[in-house]
Amino acid sequence: MKKNKITLFIASMLIAILLLIAAISYSDLNPLITSFEECAEAGFPIMESYPRQCNADGMNFVEDINWREDGISMMREPDTLEESCFGCGMAMCIDPGPIMQPVQEDDARHCNYNFEIVVNGLIQKCPDEWIDNQMPPVGPEEERQYFIIDEKRREISDFDLPWIETNCDIKKQVVS
Repeated sequence: MKKNKITLFIASMLIAILLLIAAISYSDLNPLITSFEECAEAGFPIMESYPRQCNADGMNFVEDINWREDGISMMREPDTLEESCFGCGMAMCIDPGPIMQPVQEDDARHCNYNFEIVVNGLIQKCPDEWIDNQMPPVGPEEERQYFIIDEKRREISDFDLPWIETNCDIKKQVVS
């Protein structure tokens, strides 16, 4: 009886050691994935979407598309000098009118893949709604104000607020 307990204990310890070795080996083979690039380099499947996406162990990573590579161009209407973004993006293609003129883009001023004009890293686009949430917060880091654009929440910090206040006919909606 005592011999069976010792044998069972040794077998249990060997199994535990083998499982520990397997876990360490697996973590060495599958390092922590934190970006689309790391996911793709590790050989996980890449979805044929725009932008491309990669799924690693249940986590989804989206490729960061640089404004130079996104296929979207800024153009200007010559009479009004109004600027807009045109080209083929994630979900649609927008063709410019025949009299539109190209605008030179650079890091400080360009169109992003959502057909939005970005100036010094901030988006210049009129939101559909401006929400000022005065309800008790759900989490400590929750932003109290945000925009709604195309039925999606967008953070105010991503936008050129002085430009919006000057160019957009929008009022804050207080929710309490």
